[in-house]
Amino acid sequence: MALVSSSAFPLGVVLLLAAAATCNAAAKTACPSRTGYQVFPDMRYGTTSSVITFSSMSAAESACGSDTTCVSFNNLGETVHGTVITLTAAVGVCVYMKGVCPVKLRYTAYNHSAMKLYNEGDVNVGSTAAAVQTACNTNANCPGFSTPGSASSIGTFYAARGIITGLYFQYGQCTYLKDSLQSYSCPPKYGYSNMYHTRADSAGGDHGSSSGKLSGGAREAEMACKVNPKCTAWSTDGKVQIGGISKLETAQYGTCTYLKDPCPPMAGFTAYADFTDATTAYSFQNKTLCVADTYKRCLDDATCLGFDMMRKFWTSKPSPTTQLLGTCTYVRASGY
Repeated sequence: MALVSSSAFPLGVVLLLAAAATCNAAAKTACPSRTGYQVFPDMRYGTTSSVITFSSMSAAESACGSDTTCVSFNNLGETVHGTVITLTAAVGVCVYMKGVCPVKLRYTAYNHSAMKLYNEGDVNVGSTAAAVQTACNTNANCPGFSTPGSASSIGTFYAARGIITGLYFQYGQCTYLKDSLQSYSCPPKYGYSNMYHTRADSAGGDHGSSSGKLSGGAREAEMACKVNPKCTAWSTDGKVQIGGISKLETAQYGTCTYLKDPCPPMAGFTAYADFTDATTAYSFQNKTLCVADTYKRCLDDATCLGFDMMRKFWTSKPSPTTQLLGTCTYVRASGY
């Protein structure tokens, strides 16, 4: 895809918006990716230029793809022509916005986003994209820069000199985070909650908890945590957490900690951690299925509207409102 960096957003990536991100939120939607679009999970249009509603998500996607004036669509069948000024939180809604950010070597592009800085004045301001990129390239401590997506876009040109504490939505703005300084930029990771500039402390051996630092650094720690279901977190200093975490130490500049989502993301579904539906009757249960087969069984059946880790399946949309610690209930998001 020409407009979006191929390494920027894997399937259903969560772009942690500064105004909406929470640690281990009870509900989190895994939005399937769409080529050429930036996805914003659990968000809906706030203020926009013009919204047109279609009968389905597929109809909206098709119409938007063939219309150059369309800038966005969502899984509710809505499209926007013109400008998306704000986004608001909405569980189960996936907003897809056309990419506007050219690929930059040694940087990862984040479409329609701007950087939140610890010190907002800690920037080098420029007048062109080339100028602020050069300023960032020549400053070893610059974690990223931001520019308007095109010459006609309204936005600002600046390179960060200090600490990035988050990303927030800004239509038409492109943020580029330096690939070699991920410990300072703390880029989003699919399936994790991003804890900027923190260090996780282990529970100290209680209840099987342990931690250790891997020689391969951040890359090895990320992979080790991904393949180990008992891993609860990893950090860019190479540390992996198994089991409970006693606390998060803040102001650890140069270290990013990623807390694994309590419920594995399932594309097209909203995961409700520690909640179940105790009132809506489930259709059937098959305890012989593994987790992956449970997901596929529901995904492939258009009448299946939800499932849980007890291998229960619902054909009536479940409403996970009853707390049950340790469980995960998945509700099919509209349009998938």
